Amino acid sequence: MASISTAADGSRRIPFTANDGTRKTLYLGIRSLRAAQAVQRHIEALLSAQANASQPPDAIQRWLTALLAKLQAVGLIRCDKAHATSTTLAGFLDAWIQPYRDRQAEKWTITNLVRAKAYLIGFFGLAREIGSISAGDADKLWNWLIGPRKLALNTARRACGCAKQAFKTAMRSKIIPENPFADLKCAVMPNSKRLVFVSRAEIDQVFAACPNASWWLLVALARYGGLQIPSEIVGMT
Repeated sequence: MASISTAADGSRRIPFTANDGTRKTLYLGIRSLRAAQAVQRHIEALLSAQANASQPPDAIQRWLTALLAKLQAVGLIRCDKAHATSTTLAGFLDAWIQPYRDRQAEKWTITNLVRAKAYLIGFFGLAREIGSISAGDADKLWNWLIGPRKLALNTARRACGCAKQAFKTAMRSKIIPENPFADLKCAVMPNSKRLVFVSRAEIDQVFAACPNASWWLLVALARYGGLQIPSEIVGMT
């Protein structure tokens, strides 16, 4: 049987028991209850067809195409390479990002993933099938990011790094045969132009402007402790 669960941010998921007795979850993102209930019925129909070794109805076959990436990830269906290109980029990225939201990953992690998704869809379009994206397309995306899109090099590298990670997941899930971003260099590099020595006199002026001791401590940890702000102080108390 399948059920519906709603997270604090309004996103929905469907936990279900597979025919082998294992518990699995299908992540839907933010959907209405009615839409989630429709998916729930489809899953139960799939489980029934799987248990009876029969083919699902045509309507569900069409629905499978739209949700191919999500269904493959939780083991409800298997698809050969001939059908792999029926997964849209937008649908796959939504399914890929949702687990990060559900486990409440760091804010900056989710922000980077969502931003990368926006760049990918901005270049390839909502309906582009991920199986149709080639290594040449990945190169074109890179040139667009640093050209017409005018992103800083490290911002473009970070976006392409997220894309490489997403397509690696698609490849491991047998949705695509290879990762088109595999050879793209995505490591974020130090930018020497942004390096500035902050003198003690300048920091004293910052201390004077701090409203309370918490801010004094924050500035001291950054300037004298060498901690990165905000990433390295997020978990401190």
